[in-house]
Amino acid sequence: MTTETTNRFGRVLLLIAGLTLASAAGCTKEGRSIVAVDVTVDATVTGLASVRITATEPGGASVYPVFESTNWQTTNSFGVYLPSGVSGIVTVSALGLDANGVTIAMSDMARTASVTPGQKTTAVQLHLVAVTLGGTGGAGGTMGGAGGTSSGGVGGGATGGLGGTGMMVGSGGVVGTGGTAGMMAGGGKGGGVGGAGAAGKSGRAWQGATLAEHNDLSADYVPAVAVDAKGNAVVAYEHGRAIWANHYDVVTGTWGTEGPIDSSAMTYASWTNVAVDKNGNWLVAWMQDPSVPQHGIWQSTSSDGVTWSAPSAIATVGNLYEVTMAMNQDGVAVVVWTENVPPDNHFTLTGSVRVNGAWSAPHVLKAAMDDYERNAAVTVTSAGVALVAWEQEDDGTSTNTSVFQARFTGGAWTTAALVESYDGGDSGSSGVASNSAGQSIITWVQNTSSTSELWAQRIPATGTPEAPVKITEGGNIDTSQAPSVTLDESGAATVTWAFEVKTKYDVYTARAVWGQPWQSAMAMETDDAATDDNLDEFEWVTAPMVRHDGAGNVVLTWRKRTGPRFDMWGRNYDVASDSWGPATLLETKDDNTVYDPTVAVAENGIAVACWYYGTEDDIWTNVYR
Repeated sequence: MTTETTNRFGRVLLLIAGLTLASAAGCTKEGRSIVAVDVTVDATVTGLASVRITATEPGGASVYPVFESTNWQTTNSFGVYLPSGVSGIVTVSALGLDANGVTIAMSDMARTASVTPGQKTTAVQLHLVAVTLGGTGGAGGTMGGAGGTSSGGVGGGATGGLGGTGMMVGSGGVVGTGGTAGMMAGGGKGGGVGGAGAAGKSGRAWQGATLAEHNDLSADYVPAVAVDAKGNAVVAYEHGRAIWANHYDVVTGTWGTEGPIDSSAMTYASWTNVAVDKNGNWLVAWMQDPSVPQHGIWQSTSSDGVTWSAPSAIATVGNLYEVTMAMNQDGVAVVVWTENVPPDNHFTLTGSVRVNGAWSAPHVLKAAMDDYERNAAVTVTSAGVALVAWEQEDDGTSTNTSVFQARFTGGAWTTAALVESYDGGDSGSSGVASNSAGQSIITWVQNTSSTSELWAQRIPATGTPEAPVKITEGGNIDTSQAPSVTLDESGAATVTWAFEVKTKYDVYTARAVWGQPWQSAMAMETDDAATDDNLDEFEWVTAPMVRHDGAGNVVLTWRKRTGPRFDMWGRNYDVASDSWGPATLLETKDDNTVYDPTVAVAENGIAVACWYYGTEDDIWTNVYR
């Protein structure tokens, strides 16, 4: 049950429309500062009903969205209040909306203001210019061209793939460079022009924590999220014992109205998964507890992320748990789940693949031998090959757990095979990823008597897999959540995990270009208070995750502990400069802790991070755009 319904944001920005600012001279109430903004409108803008102003701290550390003014004149002055703790340079930009809330104008350039707490700034001059929505273009090139230099909103790539969606996000081929210092990504009119600005180079930033649902009748938790090529998103989650979802519209920049996918009688659903193909067709899969009549593995589909098909079963025979799903851009999907097999209650891993809309018969990947968790990871390559990796007791020379893999290719499953041959201790916590070139990668952790080792194996699109290589080693790698790996379109891999350093767990990353050695482990933080001190059952879990966009830029999210509380943080890797940006706090709610964080990234670079708060049980998101 949701326990808090007001004061959800740690900081609030207020907008006073038509303010003369004469009364704001000198100090402001309670030490707040005022950013003075003068807005003019180009003659080409018609149908303007409201204006929305945004002020962003350096690095996108905090973004202050405002209520838009509906008392609009051709020229207007605004006073934007900032909290007393804000000082230094902020970036100011504006959007113009029509009566339906659709963005029809944007400031031609983002401007900066120097903020002194309790004082009014010099007026920032913003000029709104018209923007139009791009149509559906033909097939374009595979690489975005250089963006314009006037603003990220106007500049676009030179050779789009599917055409743009206007000023908010272009949907060309691989993401272009984008304009300088712009507020939004460039948009295209068709296959010849589309393309979005590269993340971090077109003025993109995290937009601030926002509720993705407002239904307080049941607890909402454990979100899963996917983002389509344009930047639209679906978050699916557990709503009490049901499965609900909501849709994010990239054009309006808002979440819709949440609703049920599965709320049938006697439902007891969990383990939600969501994915989307290149045509914007969505797939959600989940499990129903063996105790209810409709037990098993279920799925639902949607062509718009809003209206969902009636739930249908993928498998219902047996005691089925822990479903994991992946889908490629052509809609080929794989689900795997564990099955408790009597009389010994051993666990098997079973899988099914959807090709041309039809699910294959459930197939046991390896016979039951033990009652360990399988901790499966799945991916589907661009060629439609499903790759599954999991941990299971070795049936060879050792009784330790080992990492196995199996594939669905040519309409059939291969025989399960060992990924590694290590017998000196347990191996597990596998991760998998693949790219549009058909390449894939498996990562896992091997434990010795004194160290934890992170390993990887590259698998080319054709031919023999490469020999496993060790990425790094340390005193202890957190395996409560498997290290996360992503593989971009060029074959560059990024993996993230948490090392225990002097009893504290800090997040690290490593990168490797295809065919080249892995770079040294790089600390993403050095001050995480996560430690195994029996504060609660998750007191050491940082849960880092990495995902990439079409240009190879990477988004990293994780939990950082401060005292007894975990916060949500993020960092962005820019492929053009081969560097990580600064760490960014993604939420400022200090009275609760973040659980089950997850993130998804669109081809054009828009990212959506999701989580829920303990005891509050609401789904929150932050969008990078």
